[in-house]
Amino acid sequence: MSAIQSDKTQITKAEILNHCRQQIIERIEVAETAIQSARDGMLNDTKSSAGDKHETSRAMSQIAIEQNQNQLQKLLDLRNEIDQINIQTKSPITGKGSLIQTNQGIYFLGPGIGKIQIQGIELFAISLQSPLGNCLHLKKEGDSFQFQNRSFNITKID
Repeated sequence: MSAIQSDKTQITKAEILNHCRQQIIERIEVAETAIQSARDGMLNDTKSSAGDKHETSRAMSQIAIEQNQNQLQKLLDLRNEIDQINIQTKSPITGKGSLIQTNQGIYFLGPGIGKIQIQGIELFAISLQSPLGNCLHLKKEGDSFQFQNRSFNITKID
């Protein structure tokens, strides 16, 4: 079982991935609610408004719908990315699905969720496309690198 341990608490890659998946699902629900709310607002505005005010309100509602649909699509893509991560694979080289412990913190290469906390352990879920994710990619235990004037030493990879 792949895990990172901090003091007496241990966290697995499966727990991290499930946490990330749950955060994405919650964000998807928020985006879907915002889209529906904007549609409802546009429909109600159609029934009660007239003239320029009506057109401006409809245009603003349409912009809100489009922005939320774009956000929703990004979230759906992120959820698909999460579903494709294979956490069963163990490799000495970092890649998608790697859990990496460094002297600067703990990082999970996968969805770009950002800082998360699970069981009192703080870590960062970052994508391979992020600047730090790119630096962590294809590294092994014992490797060191510089990022934003900070020295990183990789102490463990799961």
